[in-house]
Amino acid sequence: MKKNVLSIILTFILIFSFCFFVGCNSNKNDDNKKGQPAYDQSHAFGIGETLLYDNPTEEDIEKRVMLMKDVGAKSIRFWFRNGRRENNADAESFIRIENNQLVINEKYKNKVKYSIQKLIENGIDKIIFDVYYMYGKTSNGEYIYYETNFPEIGSADYILYMQSIEEQFKTIAETFPEITYFEMGNEMNGEFTKLNNDTKFSNADKATLVLDFSYHALKGIKAGNPNAKGVLNGLAECTFEYRENNQKYILRSGSHSYIASFLNLLYSNIESGKFPTVGEKTTKIEDFFEVLAWHLYSADTLDKWIQYNNFIYDIRLKHLTISKNRCISL
Repeated sequence: MKKNVLSIILTFILIFSFCFFVGCNSNKNDDNKKGQPAYDQSHAFGIGETLLYDNPTEEDIEKRVMLMKDVGAKSIRFWFRNGRRENNADAESFIRIENNQLVINEKYKNKVKYSIQKLIENGIDKIIFDVYYMYGKTSNGEYIYYETNFPEIGSADYILYMQSIEEQFKTIAETFPEITYFEMGNEMNGEFTKLNNDTKFSNADKATLVLDFSYHALKGIKAGNPNAKGVLNGLAECTFEYRENNQKYILRSGSHSYIASFLNLLYSNIESGKFPTVGEKTTKIEDFFEVLAWHLYSADTLDKWIQYNNFIYDIRLKHLTISKNRCISL
């Protein structure tokens, strides 16, 4: 069973990995061979990249794609920024607010389209969008920007937020039919997840938020492109931030056991038949996500990495009656 688990994990790393591993070649003569890589590219799987940071030109995008090609990447976890606090046509985000309506930022859309074209042309054709930073309509009729803050669960604003999530994912999926995998948010089980008043969510509330968010995001994805699949936002080890001398630092602490316990909570909640809290209750895992994902940071050796991943994967096996034929993304 463990060999099968490892085989599945390694297979899907090749498809959806958000980091890449390269084996360096110690032979310095190889470094000097013009046009030849100085490492074994068979160990390069995928890469996670914002790609569109710093408002790039088409030339900048092409250079960045060529760098990915040079390190041997064949897949990409494309960090797709849906919203941004700065609300103008030059903002590096897909959606912006105009006359209290959500509209597509054409400049960003065109850059994404150009990026996809260049990635595919250069053999990086396994693309997953990691969609984050959404807008939500409030009970006073206005749209506001949510980053890592969220409305209070069960509130009128929370219900409207979920409806807005559905609409935005539908727009994204139908605008980019060439993308068939969408990660719905990012590390929402982390310590950044807070209420609007800066109060942190409990683990139980974060699990509710993740399931409600995933349910409505997936409904939107299917409405925009029935052939696309929704990926659970990559669960992370406990993440927190602190400030020192007016500088913000981000730390990832904790262990694989936190991911496993949170994943177990998600499955148990689905089995209870009480979710989503907004929408029609269901016990079908595929109504919430079709691809399982987590982000493992703490393993410092290959043996630990395999051990930790097996530990998390065992949670999926424990709930196999509701979690059939799920893929894995690391």
